[in-house]
Amino acid sequence: SSPAATDMATMLVLFSIFLCGLPMAKGDCAPLGSHQSCQSHGTCKTHSGCLSRSECTGTFDSDAFFDTCYCDTCWTGAGDCTTNICLFVLPVAAIGCLGCCLVFLCRVGGLAAFAGGGLALGRMMQAGQARQPQVQ
Repeated sequence: SSPAATDMATMLVLFSIFLCGLPMAKGDCAPLGSHQSCQSHGTCKTHSGCLSRSECTGTFDSDAFFDTCYCDTCWTGAGDCTTNICLFVLPVAAIGCLGCCLVFLCRVGGLAAFAGGGLALGRMMQAGQARQPQVQ
């Protein structure tokens, strides 16, 4: 195929990628300070995290295109705070903590039984009650 056809195909692919990414790139949260535009799980702020354009004077803070949702605890998402990560993290963390506690208790119980057995053997040897060899 000709170089011109290859260049045209490349341009079409890049343009398609641009069009697919455009809805995700636009600043959807408005107005600043809004909780509803972030699915009620975050707050709409400027690029630098300000609630008013007068607080932050950066290049990206002056344009609403760059405004984004700053999500509350446990919430995340591509600018919209729709995913609750605590639903995934907390159960795994709870199972891990319970597992560690169970292992710890088993280790402590095993050490206590081992120490108790050693103490009992020591008492029996002192009292002469330990098993003696049967060979004469």
